[in-house]
Amino acid sequence: MEISMLSLGKMVLYAFFLGVGFGVLYDVFRITRVVVGVEYLGVAKKSTDYLYSRKYPLIGKIERRENKAKKYFLDIFVGVGDIIYCLFIGGVFCIFLYYSNDGIFRWHALAAASCGFFIYYKTLGAILITFAEIICVFLKIISKILLFAIAFPFKFMYNIIISILKALFKPIAKFFILRYRRIATKHRMKVLLAEAKSGFLENLVKGQGF
Repeated sequence: MEISMLSLGKMVLYAFFLGVGFGVLYDVFRITRVVVGVEYLGVAKKSTDYLYSRKYPLIGKIERRENKAKKYFLDIFVGVGDIIYCLFIGGVFCIFLYYSNDGIFRWHALAAASCGFFIYYKTLGAILITFAEIICVFLKIISKILLFAIAFPFKFMYNIIISILKALFKPIAKFFILRYRRIATKHRMKVLLAEAKSGFLENLVKGQGF
């Protein structure tokens, strides 16, 4: 199938930016690996000590996870992630060819996508992964703030409801507890009098006890 130079140029340009997008997506995968314990050559972990030592508004300090996952788990995690990534970008690239060139394979598109991925990986991707540990700390801070913001109204309403219930049911509960104690005391006195009917109390009344 013939294709005009203009259409070919557009396809190559779009494929290049698609490759850049693949690079961005791959960095998302790499950041998730850092979260679970994979270490890349970048800023040392000590560089995040300051961020972990600070107290932040609303959320306080951020806890550092010292117990890294075991190596075999990390290998499986990375391997499965790479498989999912390759399947996904392969499917996206096929869809791209379908809409840009009626599904006909063009090595120009593959080369352009590969160049876009490689350029991003060696430039912005390299910078991003260098600061991966710091990025993870900021992601933790943002996620905790969002969770606090989501949970705060529910926590506020819960405290109000509990305060109202305590104010309503505390006097009622106190009344029933006192009533129960009185009934229990009367019942106990009846039992004691019944048990002492012909015993110590009777002798005491007759003056024979002491």
